[in-house]
Amino acid sequence: MTQHINDVTLVSAATHFGYQQNYFSRLCRKLFKQSFSNLKTTLRMEMASRMLSLSNKNIDEISNELGYKNLTSFYSHFCNERGRTPRQFREDYQQRIHHP
Repeated sequence: MTQHINDVTLVSAATHFGYQQNYFSRLCRKLFKQSFSNLKTTLRMEMASRMLSLSNKNIDEISNELGYKNLTSFYSHFCNERGRTPRQFREDYQQRIHHP
C-alpha cells in the first residue's frame, strides 16, 4: 500500500491481493481493527511525519505525493491525527534535533 499510497483504493488493493472488495474490507477491520479508509489515512500520516522530519520538501509537495487532491484536506487529516499542523510538526521536530 505504501508504494501506491497516492492512488490506492479499496477496489485496487482488494484486486491486487485477489479478494472481493467486501471481503477485503472485512479483512482489514479484522486484521487492523480499522476500516481500509482509516488504515490508508494512518499510513499517509506516518509517511507525512517521516517526510516532514527527514526531507526539505515543501508541505504542498508532500501532500501531492501522498495523493491528497487539495492542501486543506491534508492539513485537516494531519491536524486530526497529530494534534498540530504539518508546519508546527516540522518546527517541533527541528527544535528537538537542534536543541535536545
